[in-house]
Amino acid sequence: MIEKNKSLLEDGNPYNIFGHSMGGLLAYEFCQKINELGLPLPENLFVSAFQPPDIKLEGDIHLLPMDDFAEKMRKGGNIPESIFLDKDLYNLFIPILYADYKLVFQYIYKPKEIVMKNNLHIFTGNTDFKVYQLRKEWSRHTQGYFEDHIFEGGHFFIRESEQKVLEKIVSILIPDKIPTIV
Repeated sequence: MIEKNKSLLEDGNPYNIFGHSMGGLLAYEFCQKINELGLPLPENLFVSAFQPPDIKLEGDIHLLPMDDFAEKMRKGGNIPESIFLDKDLYNLFIPILYADYKLVFQYIYKPKEIVMKNNLHIFTGNTDFKVYQLRKEWSRHTQGYFEDHIFEGGHFFIRESEQKVLEKIVSILIPDKIPTIV
C-alpha cells in the first residue's frame, strides 16, 4: 500500500489518516511503517474505538466457531439485526468480520525504535469501557500532540454520535472554522 502511494506521501501535501476499530490498528501500523521508511507522516492520526496496540486484547471470541461468534456478537448488539435477517448479507458479512477478529486477536505488538511525531487523536465512546479506560495509554505512541476525545455511546459511537464526531474532526483539521455540518 505504501509503495503504491509513495509519490503521494512524498509530494509534500498535508494529509490525515483515520481508522475505526480494527481500522484504527491498521491506521496506526500504516503510520508506523511510513515513519520507519522516513516518509512524511500525516499531520493527524485519528484512532477510533481501539485500545493501545501494546496492550493485548483479552477474550476468546475469535476461537469460537463462526456461527457461535456471530450469535455472541448479535447478543452484544455489535451487529445490526438486519444482517441476521438476510442470509446473503449474513454469508457475505459474517465471514469477513470473523476473519477480522481472528487477525486482531492474533496481533502481536512489536516495540517501535522510532516513536511517531505526528498528532494523535483518540476517539472513544463513553460506554466502550475497555477502550475508554485505556485511551490515555495511547499517549506513549507519539512524541507529537496527543488528545483524547470522548463521545456518547459504545463501540459504534461513530454512528450514534456521527454529527459530533464529524464536527470534532472538522475542528481539528480546520481549526479556524466553526463546524456546521448539516
